[in-house]
Amino acid sequence: IYTQPDSALFFAKQAVQTAEQSDFNKGKALSLDIIGIYHQNRSDFEEAEFCYSQSLQLRIELNDQKLIAKSYNNFGVLNRRKGDFNKAKEYFLKSFEISKAENDTTALSMVYNNLGLVNENLGNYDEALNYHFLSLKEREKLGEQLQIASSLNNIGNVYIALNKYEK
Repeated sequence: IYTQPDSALFFAKQAVQTAEQSDFNKGKALSLDIIGIYHQNRSDFEEAEFCYSQSLQLRIELNDQKLIAKSYNNFGVLNRRKGDFNKAKEYFLKSFEISKAENDTTALSMVYNNLGLVNENLGNYDEALNYHFLSLKEREKLGEQLQIASSLNNIGNVYIALNKYEK
């Protein structure tokens, strides 16, 4: 989706059709997420929101809490991209509540990161740092080096915003 977006869109649309034919709603929801990301990355926010809404509805019907949390995270990212930081934060907090209840370390690391980013956008730097450190802790548990590096980078960006260059 990030390196060959047009190919990803083509295959995701095919996957939606295949999932519909085989009544595989979990796969359809994932494919709709990919299509939503495609449109989000092109700033076609209305179409992205439509895809994410369809995906969320399927996940609610499946009663899959982890995937519902993923949908809320997608809505959070979308609203952050649109510049509606308060609405983004609301969605991230919904995702957080479910991810915490499900004890989903991977999802928690992502939602902590996104809460850090949106709080930075809102100028809540102390809260942003708190979330980025929580994300770092979860990512260290998972041993995901690239994600650990991302968290450290985000922490550094907040310190730059605070003019704490030595940190």
